[in-house]
Amino acid sequence: ELRREWPQAKGKDIVFITVDGSAMGGWGVARLVRMSAKAAGMRKPVWTHLLRHSRLTHLLEHGMSLQETAVFAGHQDVKTTMRYFHSKPGRLKAAYDRATAPQKEKGK
Repeated sequence: ELRREWPQAKGKDIVFITVDGSAMGGWGVARLVRMSAKAAGMRKPVWTHLLRHSRLTHLLEHGMSLQETAVFAGHQDVKTTMRYFHSKPGRLKAAYDRATAPQKEKGK
């Protein structure tokens, strides 16, 4: 809807648009996140990568498999994806065991 109002953004893969219609860069997004967190009354520091960690943790905790989450995150190895999770250790171990079970059986 808004893209029609910003001819500079039309046909481009832009997530955030600045007031002049150009793509917002990483620093602008980080500033927007910090300002939004402050406006929401959050006292702890918030940064853009924290949103990534939170989203990936949320997906795992709500049933997405570790393999699917790794693909969603663009990771080649589920071990990389595991670093992102701030979950209960038992739940993370269970997800890892499910993800590596076929590999463990092949290695026997």
